[in-house]
Amino acid sequence: YVICAIDCTVWPADANYLAEAFRTFSSILSMSSEHTGWVQYPLLTSQTNKSAVIKRRHLLDNYVEAQPHSAPRSANPLRESVKFLSRRSQRALSQPAVAVFRGNFEASNFLVSAAVRLGKVGPCELVRIADMIGFDDSRKGLGCHRSMALGLVADLDLTANDRVLFVDIIPSRLVEFGRGLTGHNLGNPQTMFHYFGFVPKEDYKDAANAVRDMVYKTWDN
Repeated sequence: YVICAIDCTVWPADANYLAEAFRTFSSILSMSSEHTGWVQYPLLTSQTNKSAVIKRRHLLDNYVEAQPHSAPRSANPLRESVKFLSRRSQRALSQPAVAVFRGNFEASNFLVSAAVRLGKVGPCELVRIADMIGFDDSRKGLGCHRSMALGLVADLDLTANDRVLFVDIIPSRLVEFGRGLTGHNLGNPQTMFHYFGFVPKEDYKDAANAVRDMVYKTWDN
């Protein structure tokens, strides 16, 4: 199984980068009915305004609809509501997102996943701000990223012989999907996730070192 993700929670500054990301996205989806796309839309944060978010979401809609895919299905990540959030907290507990399938295949196993059937992923783990790495209000935490990826394959009845490849076309600066899935794999799960991230050169060293540290600490223990 292949999950091809475009995460636009933090909007890419380079329009050509985003266009190239969707070309890659389309190519990967065209390879097999067991490949699905997942696009996360921008959130309103302290660094953005409502008008910009609306324009960016509209642009993403155009990118998704312009691809030769079947109709996208809602697959919105929902975060668990926890006691440590105050009434004045502005952290979003949900986010617009869609699952996308190539239209030239008759069916995909992903269509029976809970995420697609119910239109939601989660509830996903929410962590305290103090426990996050490199916090700003667009960050979600490693646990949230891990539970989002696991939520996309819920109800697929995966076995130890199955493999899931998570292709992260627009990784976050801290490569949180990569780190989160490394943590999942180190817990000796039944199903392994393989992470493939198109990590920009300037972010690669820190992310690679962080993943190595997680592996070495597990070996030491």
